[in-house]
Amino acid sequence: RTMERLVLTDPFKQSESPEVEQAIVIVDLSGFSPIQADMEFASFVVDAIHNYYPSRFARILLVDAPEVFASFWTIVCPLLHRYREMAAFVSARE
Repeated sequence: RTMERLVLTDPFKQSESPEVEQAIVIVDLSGFSPIQADMEFASFVVDAIHNYYPSRFARILLVDAPEVFASFWTIVCPLLHRYREMAAFVSARE
């Protein structure tokens, strides 16, 4: 599949609408504790994502989130706006 993309992609071809590269954000939450729940930092990161990297993330994977993370997530989640739909809780095994 990668080779097909390389063959089909002509680096010298001018496109009317340039492709926007997207990334996957992986956040390892194993060992998360309430002491690490820094709302000021979380707000800064969310603002940076919205202001400097609009539409750059395809997926946000929250890996091995402990139950205690749920209360922090309910506070941060509304700040994410459209990125909230991209977030998924997964385990490291997945």
